[in-house]
Amino acid sequence: MKMRHPLLFFLILGVHSISSAGQIDVVINPGMNWELRDEARTKFNHSLENERLRLLKNIPDLDFPKAFESVKAGIPQYMSADSPQFRNRKAACSFLEKMRKNLEPNKRPEMDSLTKSGKICIQADLPQAEQLEWTQNFARLIWNAKWIAWKNEILSLQSYLEKTIGDTHSFVTPQISIMKKGSFDGWGIAQSKKDLDFFASIAPIKKAFAAAADFDPNNPNTFDRLGSEFKKFIEEDPFNAANLLIGQPTIYLSNGWPPNAMVELLAHEYGHIYRRRESQHYSGNKKQLEWLNDEVHEEAAAESFAWMTLAPLYDIYPEIEIFHISKLIFMNQFSPNNFHYIGAAGFQDVFYTSKMGQFDELRVFDSAPDLLTYLSERKISSLKSQGARQKRTVRAVF
Repeated sequence: MKMRHPLLFFLILGVHSISSAGQIDVVINPGMNWELRDEARTKFNHSLENERLRLLKNIPDLDFPKAFESVKAGIPQYMSADSPQFRNRKAACSFLEKMRKNLEPNKRPEMDSLTKSGKICIQADLPQAEQLEWTQNFARLIWNAKWIAWKNEILSLQSYLEKTIGDTHSFVTPQISIMKKGSFDGWGIAQSKKDLDFFASIAPIKKAFAAAADFDPNNPNTFDRLGSEFKKFIEEDPFNAANLLIGQPTIYLSNGWPPNAMVELLAHEYGHIYRRRESQHYSGNKKQLEWLNDEVHEEAAAESFAWMTLAPLYDIYPEIEIFHISKLIFMNQFSPNNFHYIGAAGFQDVFYTSKMGQFDELRVFDSAPDLLTYLSERKISSLKSQGARQKRTVRAVF
């Protein structure tokens, strides 16, 4: 979840002059350039400040400043629990105590092994060599084990999200994997059945996807089956490439998320998967394949998915809200045009309301023009389009 990227990329694939060897020109198009109006920013920041004050009231010893000192200091102190400077270990420990209290009995030995019976709360409590595996294993435990006390049931995060959405047909179990490099980062990757069927119907695209079957974004320099130019693109930003090359629903997370932040991160990344599984992002024919995706809207959907599903739990587990609020305050301070912040702030009147269950709103747009129409019809005045963003072309040869 680095501030520079949207977690979901916007690609247009143009198929030009297919030779016997086969080639595809990939035109990377990050969508529209959105501007957040000042009054919307002020309103959203006010709501974030109210949530910050509520968290300080409800979580003993929470360190949550109104403004962060700097990016260099803020990330290790408040975002990355693999740092010895991390200041909210107590909140992570408090969350783990609540989690274990309701955890299904057959999973308690696994949690006790991970936490060494309460002695390990965050990655910084471990030797660096053990942190990646610990993060991956704990994220999987949070997702799969039953620990959430909700309406007279004990649910896993997956089953809780499924019940909250109320739409089991669209729910899918993702693979959860660690990112071997990077921090303050996460990705939710998937393709819809409509898009996969579309790829299979076009021979050149089908060949390209077959060539990419063994692509691993954690080892990008080992993959060169789509030519030197595409290999360079992969090496520059392997998880952007994974959005194109991986069909299996997958959540990737970097090391350093404390367990309470993993809850929000997993819900956010699943918000991307949920929308991608239910939306058709591709269209075209043998000569052109378009992947339509607006970065700000995609992040609005993921931020809102996490907010709408987890908000009912904030009174029970206030520790899981810390990251959602601190991330947005941090981004507004140091990266005010970040897609997550603009998406969350720009759509606050649609998603951040007392009415939960507006999940159809997250998956109705397949292109930026559809989004513009929606904004016009709903009279959402917080965002203003400044035109299309710059494209980049990368050639894949197979």
